Amino acid sequence: SSKKPDTASACNAAGNEYKANGQYDKALEMYSHAVSLLTAEHGGDHPDIARAYNNIASVYITLEQYDRALEMCRKSLAMFKATQGDGHPDIARGYNNMGYVYDQKCEFDRALEMYHRSLQIF
Repeated sequence: SSKKPDTASACNAAGNEYKANGQYDKALEMYSHAVSLLTAEHGGDHPDIARAYNNIASVYITLEQYDRALEMCRKSLAMFKATQGDGHPDIARGYNNMGYVYDQKCEFDRALEMYHRSLQIF
């Protein structure tokens, strides 16, 4: 139905608001609900689902839960690659996000590799 994307969008917006107010558990709950709704609507890979995974990753980054953040970044990046093609800015941003997480984990070689991949697209 046409209400699902609107509901998913509202969930993402609520997640953004909760995150901005430091209510990270509620933000994760809203973003995860958006993923569920969008997956039910689209049945598989879709850029909106990838963006919702990015939102989840951003909360985990804020919470310094870097392994969980990387898992979400990888899911998002794989989905963007499947739906957007290799040269899309969303993919460059995905590599950049992963570079940041590796940087925070003091895995500098991997961070540099991700930043390099991002720059090759931009």
